[in-house]
Amino acid sequence: MRKLLPVVALSLLLAVGCGERVHLHGNPEPVVNSVLPEIAAFSATPSTLVVGAPTEILWHWTYVNPPTPVPDCVIDNDVGDVVAGAITELTLSATTTFVLTCTSGAGSDSAQTSVDVVPAPVAPIIAAFVAAPSSVVEGEPTEVTWDWSFATDPIPIPACSIDQGVGSVENGSAIYVTLDGPMTYTLTCTNDAGSDTAQATVNVMMRPEHLSAGAMFNCMIDADASVICWGLNTSGQSWPPVAAFKQVSARFYHACGILADDAVVCWGYDVYGETTAPGGTFKQVSAGYSHTCGIKTDDTVECWGSNLQGQSTAPGGAFLQVSAGQAHTCGVGADRSVTCWGSNGSGESSAPGGAFKMVSAGYSHTCGIKADGSVACWGHNSGGESTPPAGTFRTVSAGSGFTCGIRVDKSVECWGPNTHGILDSPSGSFKELSAGGWHTCGLMEDDSVACWGNNGAGQTSGPIGVFKHVGAGSVHACGILDDDRVACLGNDSLGEATAPTGTFKQVDAGWDHSCGILSDDTVTCWGGATGVIPTSTLFKQVSAGHAYTCGVRLADSEVACWAVSNSDGQSSTSTGTFKQVSVADYHTCGLRTDDTVTCWGRNDNGEATAPTNTFNEVTVGYSHSCGIIKADGTVACWGSDAQGESTPPPGAFVHVSAGQQHTCGLTTEGGILCWGDNSIGQATPPEGTFTEIDVYDSLNVAVTTDGRLIAWGNLISRP
Repeated sequence: MRKLLPVVALSLLLAVGCGERVHLHGNPEPVVNSVLPEIAAFSATPSTLVVGAPTEILWHWTYVNPPTPVPDCVIDNDVGDVVAGAITELTLSATTTFVLTCTSGAGSDSAQTSVDVVPAPVAPIIAAFVAAPSSVVEGEPTEVTWDWSFATDPIPIPACSIDQGVGSVENGSAIYVTLDGPMTYTLTCTNDAGSDTAQATVNVMMRPEHLSAGAMFNCMIDADASVICWGLNTSGQSWPPVAAFKQVSARFYHACGILADDAVVCWGYDVYGETTAPGGTFKQVSAGYSHTCGIKTDDTVECWGSNLQGQSTAPGGAFLQVSAGQAHTCGVGADRSVTCWGSNGSGESSAPGGAFKMVSAGYSHTCGIKADGSVACWGHNSGGESTPPAGTFRTVSAGSGFTCGIRVDKSVECWGPNTHGILDSPSGSFKELSAGGWHTCGLMEDDSVACWGNNGAGQTSGPIGVFKHVGAGSVHACGILDDDRVACLGNDSLGEATAPTGTFKQVDAGWDHSCGILSDDTVTCWGGATGVIPTSTLFKQVSAGHAYTCGVRLADSEVACWAVSNSDGQSSTSTGTFKQVSVADYHTCGLRTDDTVTCWGRNDNGEATAPTNTFNEVTVGYSHSCGIIKADGTVACWGSDAQGESTPPPGAFVHVSAGQQHTCGLTTEGGILCWGDNSIGQATPPEGTFTEIDVYDSLNVAVTTDGRLIAWGNLISRP
């Protein structure tokens, strides 16, 4: 055995020299197998860099199984050899994808990750911050939209908030606010690069006028947004256009309003162009004595009409409110100061300093509510109209020579001379007030109207009421109310619009007079050329024309006429029995009991030559006549057709009425169609449904299904 030792020793040495691992004691250790470096995940932290900014990147990866032997790893794009957890500095100009490759004797694997590049952070710099609308009505919840812009696009997008309880907002968002005074809001926008602020002020304006008093008339926006007026109507000031309104202002003999589309429309006296409103859109309008001013949607003031005292030469700049007086105008500027222009003979344009909530220009004095709620007045003061009482007020209104205001407790107090009892204001709670020409009207909390003072034209009697029947005259109209009383509107130079007391069955208006059948079937007339009224005769229908009147007698159904003029035989009577008679200027037509029509009087254009049809109704105009054919309800006309007044449209009608050179009819659906002369809009009826239409000359008057009186066409008084 010992001989073998050298051989064994030699064998061991050879084994070691060949690189085999052997154990001198026990069994030999087995050789370990290689494991492929299979990459499970590869990431770069941070994964987003700012363009061009050197940034340290932490490279990290994991394997599905620990690789054997340990691999060598490298990242492309000039990163080079790396080990997991290594940090290198990179400067990138664009988003880059990096590939990790790990290699060992067992094999190789690769994975990739991207590093995004973003622009450098930009701090928000607010270029503009706007609140719209920039003015809200005091005490009324109003939706305000917030808009802003940046000088440059901030990076990243900033978070923005507004103080005064608004909170976090996005550009263009809206929130409701209720303000009792002007409020300045601060917008703050913040991102990683910095923060910036900007401010916007929301001003407070007085409630838009829904009730306004003129010289001897008033206008009010009704529940359906239409305007109703009552009182004096010598210039058409009490006949507003048919439209939806947002605000109305009345003064002297004209009125103006802002429509639903923010355009201004005016009506009434227009000698100086005070009702010739400009185009454009407006926030507020104020009618003066012979001029009008309004605030446009860009907050500037524009005036039109008389400028003899410079009252229509408005200064530049932004205004919150404007008020037109007799020959001067005052406005509250964006800084809450009052500026006046125009006449200053009594100091009415010498406004005091300080901040004001509102201003009201009267005849020759002015009053305003200061920021603390107290009233300041300046100008003419012979009757104490510019000596306000102490205390705080919600609103103030300067009239012809007196002033009234609503206190914070909603009660009314007036000061100045007590002419016509103008200081005797009623008790109760008011939300709106307007002082006119020696009378005042207010809108109470329950939306009822209270008026006091001079009532020479019915201006303090309140809105007339609900109509069920109407008759049109030349420039006046009379109707029967739901309590059977008669109420008249329009020109009253001869008393034609001064209706008598009593209850009536029917009424009609003529050129300058009116007649009606009382509840006892007797006839009474009032106004100009009434003729000798047959007061002892009973009638069932009456028709008033130009200087004559005819009616159908109750006892025998014959026609009786009474007149101041019978130049063409128009007031002569025709024999036989009749259901209805119609008169106008120079000829008369009657519907007989057998439903045929007979006409008499002037016949220059065939207006008195009726067709042989049978009719339901007949009407006469200046030189043409029309009737509803019994068989099919269509309209047939005869006589002059110079303006198309005798060319009716097709369709069935329930009522027809002829004017000077136009005709209107009530369709079976309740709509109104007109044809003929339309030179002053008399053939352009309003939309809606109606129960009655009556025409005389170029004036049209209709009764809506809810009992309102609507007029269009000639609303201007005769010279």
